Amino acid sequence: ELRFVDTPGVNALGGVQDVTYGYLNSSNAVLFVQDIKGIEKQSFRTFVEKQIALSSRTRESLFLVLTHAGSASDDTVDLQIDTAIDLYSDLISEEKIIAVDSLLKIIYGELSDGLSIKQIKKEKPKSQVLAGYPEKAESEDTDLEALILEESRFKILEEAIDELATKAPKLQLNEIIKAVKQGYLKQESIY
Repeated sequence: ELRFVDTPGVNALGGVQDVTYGYLNSSNAVLFVQDIKGIEKQSFRTFVEKQIALSSRTRESLFLVLTHAGSASDDTVDLQIDTAIDLYSDLISEEKIIAVDSLLKIIYGELSDGLSIKQIKKEKPKSQVLAGYPEKAESEDTDLEALILEESRFKILEEAIDELATKAPKLQLNEIIKAVKQGYLKQESIY
């Protein structure tokens, strides 16, 4: 079973951040989602470090998902991924730092459901993200839907999550063994 819980952000107020930490500590994996243009925020790094320290979480179960990749050029996306790797690879495995564009994924779903480009472009954010894709697909002589799916980069994220899902039982067993060992050591010191 795979369940996603979308929690409030890093700087949530009014005790909401404590609820977020509660969810994070009981999860099998954490996807930190950050705008591709804001990866250098110190508050975000502090949040990631605190989460890792509080939960003793392994790098295997952490992801950094950079959003809005479709609104940036490929060079900018590559540069931002490299920057994120430089900043966070000591905390999160390099292959789990991934850039995506959820709006492109939504547009792909709508195209797959039979909506036309004209219908989709009626919504301003989608129209802005779609700018240039029909021409790019034509110039590259490729299918528009396939191009949008590829540019959304969700295939990379889905593959990384699938890989984690196959490793999840082993990771859970390791966490149980670690907890039992710590409990045993605590009992031994009390005794």
